[in-house]
Amino acid sequence: MVHPLIARPDYLTALWLPADGGITTVRLSRDSSQRVEELSELVGGLFDVVRLDERTDMWVNDLGLFGWPSPNVMATRVAGAHGMDLQPYHGPAVLTGGADERGDTVGLDDTTATMLASVAFYGAAEGPIRPDEIDGHRFYEFDARRYHHGA
Repeated sequence: MVHPLIARPDYLTALWLPADGGITTVRLSRDSSQRVEELSELVGGLFDVVRLDERTDMWVNDLGLFGWPSPNVMATRVAGAHGMDLQPYHGPAVLTGGADERGDTVGLDDTTATMLASVAFYGAAEGPIRPDEIDGHRFYEFDARRYHHGA
């Protein structure tokens, strides 16, 4: 039996970081128009994408600073670990893979999802993340599929 949070070929695996803390593995549609609706629902309205690196995008509410006065600590940790530490991020966020050669969003693989969840909870062990360092050696072991803070 396949666990319901395991990525299926017809879905993209992503991580949802609600504004009030926690992290949840979510499945997004491969259909781009459906995915836009799903991302909008998850981040609470209009959204922007922040390219963290060539393998990771963070989708955030376009007006997050105005709708959520307190920063999203987990989203801000992930962005900061990727060298994007000039501002805190407010509101819910969704982490996906980067884009493929056609510019379509791709899902997170298990290794990247686990690394991002670890960084969201604990921060990076040694400064900014480089894409060639996501083999688990620098980060705490963490299975994002089995934990939801505050559940």
